[in-house]
This record gives sequence, C-alpha cells and structure tokens, in this order.
Amino acid sequence: MPSRTSLSLPEDVMKRLQVLDEDGVSDEDHVKEKLKLVQDFLHVDAQDQLTSLEEKMKSSEMSMEVYISKVKALLGKELNLENGAHADSL
Repeated sequence: MPSRTSLSLPEDVMKRLQVLDEDGVSDEDHVKEKLKLVQDFLHVDAQDQLTSLEEKMKSSEMSMEVYISKVKALLGKELNLENGAHADSL
C-alpha cells in the first residue's frame, strides 16, 4: 500500500473550513458542508469509505446519525493528516 501523503487543500478551502468551524450550525449540517468542501481532495481510500457509508445509509443499513458520526470521524482523521499528524498517532 502506498504511503499516505497530506491532503492538498487550497487556501480558500482551508479558510472556509475555519469559518465553518466557528459557525453554530447543527452537527449534521456542519459535517455535510465540510464533506462538500473537501470531498474532491480526499485520498482515494477515504472517498471509497465515504461511498460505502453513503450506500449503507441510503439502503437503511445504518441511520443518518450513525452515518454522520462515521463521516465526522473519517473527516477528522483526514483533516488531521492534512495538519501534519501521522496516521500512526490517530
């Protein structure tokens, strides 16, 4: 498996994520908006995981709450990698 490299998020996306973190939107809306911002920049394996989660949610294998929780965790992991954290420490 190739080693993971940091996400390359454009500065405008980073700023929008920062503003989003400061807004008082609901958890679901917050996660969905973050996902829209970074989805194209995620590693392939993370995109595959998101697709799988979405399919399970749409087929009623998991609730929206579980879906949001798992997406939030995945995005947190990916964004921590962007900030220089190592996958081993997560």
